[in-house]
Amino acid sequence: MKRTITTIFFLAASAVLAFAQAGSGAPRLASNEGFVILNNLPLYLEDKGNLTFKESLVLGDKVTVLSKSSKYKINGNERDYTKVRAPSGNEGWVRSSYVVQKCSLAVVKTDKATVYSEPRDVKITSKTISAMTIVAVLDDGTNSEFAKLVCYDTAQDAYYTDQPVFLSADDLSSADADVNSVILYTTAMATKSKDIRANLFKVVQKRYSNSIFFDKIQAALVPGADSGASSSRPTAADSGVYIVNDSNVNVRSQPDEVNGQVLTQLNAGAQVEVLESTVKEYAVGGASAKWYRIKDPAGWVFGSFLNSPVQ
Repeated sequence: MKRTITTIFFLAASAVLAFAQAGSGAPRLASNEGFVILNNLPLYLEDKGNLTFKESLVLGDKVTVLSKSSKYKINGNERDYTKVRAPSGNEGWVRSSYVVQKCSLAVVKTDKATVYSEPRDVKITSKTISAMTIVAVLDDGTNSEFAKLVCYDTAQDAYYTDQPVFLSADDLSSADADVNSVILYTTAMATKSKDIRANLFKVVQKRYSNSIFFDKIQAALVPGADSGASSSRPTAADSGVYIVNDSNVNVRSQPDEVNGQVLTQLNAGAQVEVLESTVKEYAVGGASAKWYRIKDPAGWVFGSFLNSPVQ
């Protein structure tokens, strides 16, 4: 299983590198193309009406759309899938919600950019989209003041895919360096491989050092910076083996539920070794606890999801 996952990450990294090196200017689509807006989006092959996993597509991948959506059932859930040709040449089916046509890519540059339900100031909502979120800006419905878009906000684990929303155009950047550097960063943060992270950062450094996010990306990807140095929350050395007490527990890049990128998730009953914790407790979802940096998988977990150290 580890070998399979590593292979997937290497393929994903290779795909992102190819995308990032494909010329200058904001990414554009032909009429039969679409952008992938979810990192590690599964592509399935069809066999006698059943879908089997083939590969993972990368955030920002440009795919050729080969069909309209069809209903398929995977793990008991029936959803809409669209047939596409991936950059690898494989043809298969992906969730329709995560391949967007007639759009361009942009990235949110404002922390907690306000979401609007309609392109009018009075239609403001209480929702926000995190900085460094890649969005698909739809051609139809976007104007000089508001951008109509769909996206997945990794930091908040929030989906804006089935129903488009609006952001102020001032909260977005469509600059090539900004978009591509964040795509590389997102892919890097999704892998445990230090070699892949280092190689992806080299591309950012070589090609996109003028990105407005360069300092944040460097702080997260340069060796030694992933211990929490990019977070403003003070930490101290800690130790112990804890037990995860819930399912789908997020492991984040920082001890912060908003700015910390989701790297992976843990299952209930997993044992994790703690290396560090925040000095203070923080409130998340009605609970108050410290954040803990764990060894494997590397990242930060909120303390309410961890039981007392194993003796």
